[in-house]
Amino acid sequence: MFNIIIPVFSIILTGFLFGKARSSYKLCDKLLNDYVFYIALPALLFNSVTKANIAELKQWGFLSAVLLGIAIIYILGIILARKNKIPSPDASIFGMAACYGTAGYLGIPILELAFEEKVAVPAAIATIMHNVPAVLAVTLAHDIHTTRQEPHHSQRRTIKVAKETARKLSTLVFKNPLIIAVLFGFIFLFGSIKVPSAIESYAKFLGASAGPTALFALGFSLSRFIIDKSFLNNKISTIAPLIFFKLVLHPLVTFAIAFFIFRIPVDSLWLVAAVVMAAQPIGAGVSIFASKYHAQQETVSIAVVLSILIAIITVPATLRLFSA
Repeated sequence: MFNIIIPVFSIILTGFLFGKARSSYKLCDKLLNDYVFYIALPALLFNSVTKANIAELKQWGFLSAVLLGIAIIYILGIILARKNKIPSPDASIFGMAACYGTAGYLGIPILELAFEEKVAVPAAIATIMHNVPAVLAVTLAHDIHTTRQEPHHSQRRTIKVAKETARKLSTLVFKNPLIIAVLFGFIFLFGSIKVPSAIESYAKFLGASAGPTALFALGFSLSRFIIDKSFLNNKISTIAPLIFFKLVLHPLVTFAIAFFIFRIPVDSLWLVAAVVMAAQPIGAGVSIFASKYHAQQETVSIAVVLSILIAIITVPATLRLFSA
């Protein structure tokens, strides 16, 4: 499995070194990430879903295991935050950091290299599931907190929160290009609509660039980050548990739920996708939300970088379990 992982992390290293050599390229990391998020990954997911076998999609155990794993680790992140005297709603950022990984940027390329197109559909669905719950939980936590501060009648506050919940959910679903791509793929799949060959070739070419570009962009973004060693020394007791939750506990909990509760066979690609996606390092999206809500920015950013570095060891170890 290290023969699979080495090229993956070599591309990240290439992006990192290129970013260091081109420090004047200020907006390139945003451009690369936008290309991956809005163009390449949606094309890859759409193409994968349209080629799926409908009979194999009724994977309720897989869906339940992924969601329960995310929920349990999110709660542990909240508990860690409270233990460190971080109040609500900022504690939700810790919850997100504990369960939100680089499913699209790192998980999909790794799964495709290890298991080729056979795991494309489980990977696509897992990516969507890892993108929605934690993001929704964080935004709602802050919206509810903000609404409670307003001097209105409690019933009005409840109505406002309910409306905000519906708005956030619709935004997540209908403005997220990854989710839209998968939904369109399902329309073609369940509608038995044949994808025109020109569109299929177009999506295939773009999708082929998703993996390497995402990895390069990840390395390029990391090159812009500088770790404050004194801050790290002061916060290591907080950062270390977050990384442990994400890289070790999250895949273990997901595996336990999938295998022991829902009896998903250990050789099932659905189980593989669930566990490998759970084993991904902390996603950079957590830093974006920490910045947006001015909550634990530096702590989360350092946790993101360190988790990616440690994942060089933990992700191959996870994959090794399924190659025996």
